[in-house]
Amino acid sequence: MGQAWEALPEPRRQFNFYVIDPAGLVKVFYIGPHAPALSPDDVQLVHRLWLNMRRDPSMPDLHHSDIITYALTRLAGQYAREKQEILRDLRTYRAADAPAIRLGGHALSGIPATPPVTGEPPLPPKAPR
Repeated sequence: MGQAWEALPEPRRQFNFYVIDPAGLVKVFYIGPHAPALSPDDVQLVHRLWLNMRRDPSMPDLHHSDIITYALTRLAGQYAREKQEILRDLRTYRAADAPAIRLGGHALSGIPATPPVTGEPPLPPKAPR
């Protein structure tokens, strides 16, 4: 569905597509550009980076969003120059399902991996009646 949406002519409107199973459980598909679902580990990583970088006196007004924007901008630049290497590293990262982020085969220094989240994932909301 997302690929079909991408093929539409402009203007394309974002929308949410809901699938409700017979038991009333809802699965939501976000069509079009949308904020990604971040895991608790992702949020902790951004927060730890922010805390570490805020310690520098030249960074008093640093925001969490600055960390994400910088990381994405840097990745986009690397991807433009090193497409095959970035894709290889991304495939390796996804295949390993590792808790620590790896770039170019090297773990980010100074950032310990967060412990795994335990327990069952939350259930999706019930459909409104």
